[in-house]
Amino acid sequence: MARAPRAHTEVAAQALRFAAFADDQFKDTVALFAGLATRLKTTGTAFARVDDDTARAFLAGLLSSGQYVPPECK
Repeated sequence: MARAPRAHTEVAAQALRFAAFADDQFKDTVALFAGLATRLKTTGTAFARVDDDTARAFLAGLLSSGQYVPPECK
């Protein structure tokens, strides 16, 4: 309901920004509850593994499809 054209574009942008923040906070809360419901050490290890996998996937994608642009050509 807060998206343009129903709302002003600035209002729509701020509503989207708040929704993204709330979604991030929700995911953090769910991760915290999952950690408290299980063993924290296991959850921390799984998070580190997922974070490492995400970083490796990002780097692999960057290396395979990235293109170097010299600073003077920007």
